[in-house]
Amino acid sequence: MARHPLDISVEIQIIHRQIGRLIDRILGTGWDRLSQGETFAPPVDVYERADAVIVEAELPGVDVSSLEVFAQGGTLFIEGWKEADYPPAGTALFHVFERSFGRFEVKIRLPGPVQFQQAKASYVDGIVKLRLPKIQERRRKKAVVQVEIV
Repeated sequence: MARHPLDISVEIQIIHRQIGRLIDRILGTGWDRLSQGETFAPPVDVYERADAVIVEAELPGVDVSSLEVFAQGGTLFIEGWKEADYPPAGTALFHVFERSFGRFEVKIRLPGPVQFQQAKASYVDGIVKLRLPKIQERRRKKAVVQVEIV
């Protein structure tokens, strides 16, 4: 008997088997070991004021000593590590698993030139806030050159 073109039961069975294997791997090795090589990007806001570029990153639960903030070639980098605080594998049954743990990194191309040496950073209530003073861009100013009649 020929299969109907819209019969997707075989594909569903394949996906079901793949999900079963993934669950077995997670339960056998633990989620924390399975995801060690991965990184995540926390939510970030970047906005401009008249005198500065402001960057805010949500990093609740991150130890400030694990944070590294640096700039290179007009790009701002925020990197670090968030320790896992969930129960060990096999001791709990998760119904929702949305929080990220492990290594994180953010790369932000800044909208204009800033003075990194005068940058200020704070970490309050899980939010890293950077204030990057703008450099007054000379290229945008009108430069008038007087023309002499010779």
